[in-house]
Amino acid sequence: FNQGTKAVFGKEACIEDFWIGYVCITTDLTTSKAGVHRNGTAWRYVRASMSLAGYLPPMCDLDPNGSLHLLIDGGYVNNLPSDIMKSDMGASIVIACDVGSEWTFESHNYGDLLSGLWVFFSTKMWPFSSRLKIPSMAHISEQLAYISSVRQLEEAKAESDLYLRPPIDAYGTLEFQKYREISKVGYKYAYKALGEWKGLSEKPWSKKSAGPNNDSHSTFQKLVRSKSFGNV
Repeated sequence: FNQGTKAVFGKEACIEDFWIGYVCITTDLTTSKAGVHRNGTAWRYVRASMSLAGYLPPMCDLDPNGSLHLLIDGGYVNNLPSDIMKSDMGASIVIACDVGSEWTFESHNYGDLLSGLWVFFSTKMWPFSSRLKIPSMAHISEQLAYISSVRQLEEAKAESDLYLRPPIDAYGTLEFQKYREISKVGYKYAYKALGEWKGLSEKPWSKKSAGPNNDSHSTFQKLVRSKSFGNV
């Protein structure tokens, strides 16, 4: 995972050198607070901000005083940091895009005791048994992350000038291989939503253009500029 992140951002690229202002949010396990990163090695903080508990180890980070901080995914404390965009980045208009799933947490009623052997034999060894829904540690961690961010998400909606939530519930958290399909779904949704918000009427979509990797992208950018979106 480290090598893949380095391949995208480069080993030496720093956040403060990006052409467009960028901020990265992590959860600092050492201080129990959100980490807001405006400078430093880009791949390290991006990797830290994607480190789900139970899937990847925390990223070790030393502050200027030499103290060690353990960083994981920022979604545990601030999953939609529209407040940071206004207070720290100085954006006058914030378009917040929520790509989190609507969580449902279902489980088989196993009473007061859950035997691992019982689960194994009734689901693995006996193929004719009904499929039991027993939450794994990974599912429990994901649910805890969702619960901790619910209140913050409502506040983020209020902070945003435009709140977007693309219809991506059908895709799992770790289905990175479907990113092209997901980007097309999100692009079409965003174009319609922005059109309704700012009165854009021209529709660049056609049967042959179905996503951001075509001429419709430049058309969309021209339309946005013509409507003077300002500092977004």
